[in-house]
Amino acid sequence: MKKTFIFSLLFCAAINLNAQIGLNLDKHTFIPEVKLTAEEEKIYEKDDAYCLYYGKAFDYRLNDAGQIELYEMLHFSFKIYSKDFVDDVNMFEINTSSKKNIISCGGKLTKADGKIETLGKKDITEDIDDDNDTTFLLKFPTANTGDIIEFFYVVKRKNVSTSGFWRFLASNVAVKQFDATFIMPEHLSFDVIGYNGLPNATDQVIDGTRYQCVSVQNLPKVKDEAMSFTRAHLPRVEYTFRYNYSNNKTKKLNTLDYFKDNIYVIYNEFDKKEQKALQSINSAIKVNKKSTPLEQAQQIENYVKTNFNLMNINAVVLRDFTFINKNKLINRSGCIKLLHNLFKINNIKSEIVITTDKTDVIFDAKADNGNFLDEPLLYLPDFEQYTSANENARIGLPSYFVSGCEGIIFKQLANYSVYSTEVCKIPLAAAEKSQDNIDVKIKLDIDENLIAADIKREISGYPLGFLQINLSIVDKKDYEEKGLNKRIDYYLGLGVESFNVKNIKIENIYKKDIIAKPLILSGNIEDYHDLKKSADTLAFTVGYFIGKQDPIKQDEPRTLPIERHYNVQYKRTIEVEIPDGYKCVNISDLNIEVFDSNNKTAAFVATTQLADNKIVIVCEEYYKRDFYPANETDGIINVVNAAADFNKKRLIFVKK
Repeated sequence: MKKTFIFSLLFCAAINLNAQIGLNLDKHTFIPEVKLTAEEEKIYEKDDAYCLYYGKAFDYRLNDAGQIELYEMLHFSFKIYSKDFVDDVNMFEINTSSKKNIISCGGKLTKADGKIETLGKKDITEDIDDDNDTTFLLKFPTANTGDIIEFFYVVKRKNVSTSGFWRFLASNVAVKQFDATFIMPEHLSFDVIGYNGLPNATDQVIDGTRYQCVSVQNLPKVKDEAMSFTRAHLPRVEYTFRYNYSNNKTKKLNTLDYFKDNIYVIYNEFDKKEQKALQSINSAIKVNKKSTPLEQAQQIENYVKTNFNLMNINAVVLRDFTFINKNKLINRSGCIKLLHNLFKINNIKSEIVITTDKTDVIFDAKADNGNFLDEPLLYLPDFEQYTSANENARIGLPSYFVSGCEGIIFKQLANYSVYSTEVCKIPLAAAEKSQDNIDVKIKLDIDENLIAADIKREISGYPLGFLQINLSIVDKKDYEEKGLNKRIDYYLGLGVESFNVKNIKIENIYKKDIIAKPLILSGNIEDYHDLKKSADTLAFTVGYFIGKQDPIKQDEPRTLPIERHYNVQYKRTIEVEIPDGYKCVNISDLNIEVFDSNNKTAAFVATTQLADNKIVIVCEEYYKRDFYPANETDGIINVVNAAADFNKKRLIFVKK
């Protein structure tokens, strides 16, 4: 699997204010030779690599026609210490769709023995994929450990974006020098804001050219830690074209007020053809007017999400009602637009909300721009509930990656075709809405060395993922081909390799059942491997039957918070029939009670009792808090690890 490059600036780093001021991309070339000290080599040779330089530049220029053109530079250099890292950096993609847009490029490989190989434009290779798209590459196939590898490109872009973000993504290694530079005529100016430890840009004008620079030295590495949304904490630069002083010295450009007008047009204005298509879709739904408004909204949402195929493509046509009705294809903004207007036809109030994917970017409520308007939702004020565009999202259960976030709600002003905006908090759904419950009845066949169990698993809310949807839209005869049989075996086999699952039954997989009803899986488990016998004792791992649990290993102080996707609760009821002539001698070992804090916002609690010739074990595990700062993670780690430790619990029986 390709490694995700990650650097963090959560530690102190020296800021180099002047490194990129005066940068000229027309003369861009390799960096001067970097000599590492013996001490640096000793520190970093334990890692995959050490990044000697990582730079990015955006050079906005006015052409003869007065139009803005962008010259973009990317440049990096790594000292390689592990073979695993070689494949990550020995091939360099030049990010352009046309070779004629490549202004300059280069590659330099300094071998461990001091020999140097170089590449230029003449060495570009072209890789054409099945869609006839061309990728332009520079390659060093001989790169190896101990080498220093360096690449850069400068490309010209005509379709210029004047707002957006650039994320500094590199591997789990330290960086000696990092630069991000924005160059433009002096009458233009950007807001260049650093996040997650990066400073904001400095601003300096030299000979009619403005340089806005973010430059930092000696960035330490940070580990990718369990249960953190690591990408959301990566250093990044958000930039927005803010002023054109030649037109107006005080007017701010690309503000939220500007974007709110566009949002209104996108979700509320369409032509007569679209209006006709919208009415056609509404007629096909056959909304039950005798039901409650909430039930009507749920009926509309279920129809849209089971009759139109959601495409993860940002294309205008996928939010055009005429195209949507004809082709049954839609994207996320198209889904929200369609729901918003269907609700309007049926006198159900809804308001547009836009936020970010919390696993990718933390929403910044103070940002007066459109950079954080990524993920559209709907708020239904009469029910005080949200929904989002994904197929497995429903009213009251929006996609987990937008839950618990701040966002912008766009409220239509009475009698006006405009929006006002305010910051809102999209609440997390209660744990009770997301449950995963298992009931198991176990018998031990001593003669056959067999553990036999009847199992029933009932799943609702977020733990369903896309399983219920996939089971509803795929014909049963195609389950094997689509990999669904394997997934069902995993859910009922609880992730235990020695469990053989038979006689599987599945309930609530019709389209009308999606999210509205829990998915119910049942079957029989046989295990011929885990029952251990001696002359007087029997033992087996009863902990397997709560499902596979992964511990959190934390050997060093944590630097990132623990972040959970959603609130959830689990219940496992395990009934074990005691074999004739035996008694259990360690029931009390299975009684466990672990909480994350005095507030008990997360817990793993296991209790046992004897009932006639049966042992009944009840394990209850829940998580009702989604965020723990790095210095407050011990409690939640103890809960997670208590569940993982229970996986190892064995019941021991001795002859009476």
